[in-house]
Amino acid sequence: MRLINEPTAAAIAYGLHTRQNTRSLIFDLGGGTFDVTVLEYAFPVIEVRASAGDNYLGGEDFTRLLLEDALKRWQLDPLQISRNALSALYNQLESAKCSGQLPLSCAWQHQERLLEISWHEDELEALWLPLLNRLRAPIEQALRDSLLAPEQIDSLVLVGGASQHTLAQRIAVRLFGKMPYKNYDPSTIVALGAATQAACRLRHEDIEEVILTDVCPYTLGVEICSQNVDGIFSPIIERNTTVPVSKVETYSTLHPEQSKIDINIYQGESHKVKNNILVDSLTIELVQTGTIQSLDVRFSYDINGLLEVDVIFPDSGQRISKVINRSPLQLSQSQIEASRTRLEALKICPRDMLINRTFKAQLEEKWSRALSDERQWIGRIIIEFENALRENDAQAADKIRREACDTLHIVLHDNP
Repeated sequence: MRLINEPTAAAIAYGLHTRQNTRSLIFDLGGGTFDVTVLEYAFPVIEVRASAGDNYLGGEDFTRLLLEDALKRWQLDPLQISRNALSALYNQLESAKCSGQLPLSCAWQHQERLLEISWHEDELEALWLPLLNRLRAPIEQALRDSLLAPEQIDSLVLVGGASQHTLAQRIAVRLFGKMPYKNYDPSTIVALGAATQAACRLRHEDIEEVILTDVCPYTLGVEICSQNVDGIFSPIIERNTTVPVSKVETYSTLHPEQSKIDINIYQGESHKVKNNILVDSLTIELVQTGTIQSLDVRFSYDINGLLEVDVIFPDSGQRISKVINRSPLQLSQSQIEASRTRLEALKICPRDMLINRTFKAQLEEKWSRALSDERQWIGRIIIEFENALRENDAQAADKIRREACDTLHIVLHDNP
C-alpha cells in the first residue's frame, strides 16, 4: 500500500507518463484548495519536479463572493436571514456556478419575494478578480522551484470541479499559451488514475509498470533562537525535496547549565514559526556536561507522510527518536516499522560513506601532483565536494563524484 498524489493520478489517467522527456503542469482547483504540480516523464518514471499551492483558495471562495454580491444587490442583511435560508441560497449559487452557463443566473424564494439575479462574464471577472489573481502565485512558484519557464511545459491538465469554469481556465491559457486537456471529467480524473495505478501495483497484464517519485510539498524544520531572537524557523527538509529523504542539521544549547531542550517541529515557508504550522513537539532532559552542547537533529521523511525525528548529542551519546505519523493511510505498526527500516538506510551521512572518503583522498592526492590551472580546477572540485558533504546533500555529492571520476579517470570500486 502507498499513497499517490492527485496530480500524478491525473497524469496517469491521460496516459501522459507514456511519453518520453515531456513535462506537464497539473492545475488542481478544488472546492477548498488550489494546488499546482510540475511533472516530468521519462517512461516508466514519473517524477514530481515541484508542488505549490494555496490552502485557502478554492471553488467555495468563488461561491462565497457570489453570495455576498447577491445579498448586497438585493439590499439584504445576512444577519437578519436564518442560517438555513443562507445555506439554501449558497447551494443554489453553487449549482448555478457549476453548470458553467453564462450568464450565471439564480432565483431565490425569500419569504414572500422571488429574488432573481444574473452575472454576465465581464461582471464575474470583475467580482472574482482578486481570487483569479491569486491563482498566479502558486503557478509561478512551482515553475521557479522546478527551474522551468512556461514555454517549457508541454501539456496542461485540469483537475477539480472549480477548474471547469471558463475564467479559471483562461488564466492558465494566458500563462502557458496552450489549451488544457479536457477529455475527462476533472472531478473524477483522479479516481481514474488511482485505479490505473492500483492495477499497476497488482501487476495487471494490461497495465505497464510505472515508477513514481514524489516530493515533500512543504518545508519541514524546527524553531530556534538566532541572535537572541526567538521564534525563528530553521529548515531541515526544504520543500520539493524528492522523498524518501533524510537530512540532518546541527544546533547547540543556549547555556552550559541548561537542563532541558524543546524541539518544536513546524511546516511552512515563513521565516517566523508563528506563521507556520506546528506539527509536533518533544522535550528532552539533557545530560549535564557543564558546557554548551551540540546536537544533530535529523528528519527522515517517506513517501507515505511518515516523519521520523532523531535528536543526537555527539558529546554525551544521548539519542532520542520520535515517529510522527500523519499519513492518511492509517498505517499499521508493522507498516510503520517497515517504513522506518527503509528510512534507516538513508541515515548514513554522505561524509561517513567509504566511497566518499576514498574519493576525497584521491582528489587530494591528484591535487598534490597537479600544477597551475589543473591544480586550481581540482581545488574547486574539492571545495564543491566538501560543501556538498557539509550540507549532507548526497545527490550533489554523487553527481560531483561521478563527473570527476569520468574526467580525472579515478576508479572507485564502490562507484555505481
